Amino acid sequence: MHVWPPEKERYIPVHCVANELGPLVSGSLPAAHALTGCDTTRSLNRIGKKSAYSKLVKCADSLTKLSYFHNNDLDGSVAAARKFVLQLYAGKKGKYINTLDELRYVLAITTDKTTGMLPPTEDSFK
Repeated sequence: MHVWPPEKERYIPVHCVANELGPLVSGSLPAAHALTGCDTTRSLNRIGKKSAYSKLVKCADSLTKLSYFHNNDLDGSVAAARKFVLQLYAGKKGKYINTLDELRYVLAITTDKTTGMLPPTEDSFK
């Protein structure tokens, strides 16, 4: 017989997690979650939450605008989101590539990835 809720519940205060992560990472988590797939958006192919979180922590200072994703600065937020997706797919190559279409082209001619494994097009991303 299963008892719900489990007998050993654990509560983790969210403010403690946010303090531990710092304002840049904790403020960017909602945008990273939405970009990597949630109830209302498709997920990026072969990019999971764990790898996205690792990249976010590693590059948080260069992705500061992700934490303002909820504001009305749509241009800055979309640019930050694009930069995050470029870094997820391209790694260090992403520094020199400005659009997802450019990255798709570079990956298509330099790797043997199928089209399903490439990042989204610029139009699809927007």
